[in-house]
Amino acid sequence: MAKKSESTEQKVQTQAKKNPIPENVELPKEEQTAVDEIQAAPTGTGKSYRLKNPETQYTDPDSGWTLAADQSKPLPEKLAAETLERIKRGFLVEGSGEE
Repeated sequence: MAKKSESTEQKVQTQAKKNPIPENVELPKEEQTAVDEIQAAPTGTGKSYRLKNPETQYTDPDSGWTLAADQSKPLPEKLAAETLERIKRGFLVEGSGEE
């Protein structure tokens, strides 16, 4: 009789039981900075963001949140690190389009 294969979720749970992650893990400074930036991200604040260059368009790879031309929208709750980096670098800016 063929052995039933484990689902990916079951494998992850089995591995987590074998190798639990300690609660107070110290991250390298660069990784901790990245975590802090993500946790401090402006998601769900109700502030609207727009493209600095309205001749472009952008789609967040994780949430599907999109901006095009002079559109302005609030950020969704979950964003990709790439989107946060674009905000940090000024490609996506806060505001309704009037400067």
